[in-house]
Parts: sequence; C-alpha cells; structure tokens
Amino acid sequence: MKKISLALFAIMVFSLVSFTANADETTGVAAATPETPAVVSCIQTAIETRDTAIVNALDTYATAAKFALTTRKDALKAAWALSKGQERRTAIKNAWVAYKTAIQTARNAFKASKKLAWDTYKTAAKVCKPTKTQDNTNQSVDNTL
Repeated sequence: MKKISLALFAIMVFSLVSFTANADETTGVAAATPETPAVVSCIQTAIETRDTAIVNALDTYATAAKFALTTRKDALKAAWALSKGQERRTAIKNAWVAYKTAIQTARNAFKASKKLAWDTYKTAAKVCKPTKTQDNTNQSVDNTL
C-alpha cells in the first residue's frame, strides 16, 4: 500500500513540476504560442462573418415577430368586433393559431441561420489553422438569443 501511495505521490509531483515548467511566470497559465498576423486576420474575418450573420438573422427574426404580433393584435380586435359568440371564438382561436405558427416559423429560421453562421465560422477557423488557443466552449451563450 505504501508503494502505491508513494508512486501516486511521485506522479502528482512530476505533473505539478511539468505544468509549472510550461506555465507563464506571471499568470501561472500555460504559455500560448503567438499567432501570426495572417492567422489573426483570418480568424478576425471569420468572427466578423459569423457575428454579422447572427445580427442579420436576429434582425430578420425581430421583424417577423413584430409582424406576427401586429397581425395577431389586428385579428383579435376584429374577432372581438364580431357579434356572434361562436364566430368570435373561432376567429380568436384562428388568430392565436396563426400567431403561434408565425412565431415558430420565425424562431426555426433564426435557429437555422444561427447554426449556419457557427458552422461556417468553424470551417473558416479551421482553414486559418490557429494554435490550440481556439476555444468554442462559450458557443452555447448564443443559444439564449
């Protein structure tokens, strides 16, 4: 048991020494290889393309959502102007069904556009061949849009 513990301790110490030897003296973080200006420019272009596409998709979604809300408002107001109860209920139901469909369509289109923007970015970033500093772990933040 003591031999196993000693071996594990030796491995931990060796790992710590190896990490410290490769770490930046000021931050304690492993030093990254600086990117060439061409790689930086390439990644910046990929980011510009991705985020511009997401902004445009968001604008398109906002326009579609505003149109759906305006259409719903007008349809519900017209439905409430109907004098017969059954016709009014049908018109109200139809207004909500049409609104739900329009919003779902707009959301699906936005999600597809966002996914395409990220997929295009990933492909473009691979072409740039950056070092291992490339990090897409925060990509999920866009899922809250």
